[in-house]
Amino acid sequence: MNTTFDSRIHNNLLIVAIDGMFALDAVEEGKNYLTSLIETSATQGVLINCDKMTRIDSSGVGFMVSLFKRFKDQNISFGLCCLNKLNLNVFNATKLDQLIKIYDSEDRAISAMQV
Repeated sequence: MNTTFDSRIHNNLLIVAIDGMFALDAVEEGKNYLTSLIETSATQGVLINCDKMTRIDSSGVGFMVSLFKRFKDQNISFGLCCLNKLNLNVFNATKLDQLIKIYDSEDRAISAMQV
């Protein structure tokens, strides 16, 4: 299954949806996709919608941590939303849920991240 990425802007919040497995090659593709988006948009926050992300591996988790660090340094808010139980367990087990904001719905994330 191919992984696809889609994005939109909602009130200075860049929302990126991941559809498929976020592992290995998809992480590199996601890095390229997000880098170009971030460089061309004047956003004050980035929300990764994981509703259709079937699975994330350690390279995907590492990429999310690198995004968190990058945005923290730039004073840009960052969060994840709509993680399925399996993917949420990955973030819980690694205690990254204490570092990265995780929301159960996109609407709640948008409300919380409004700048």
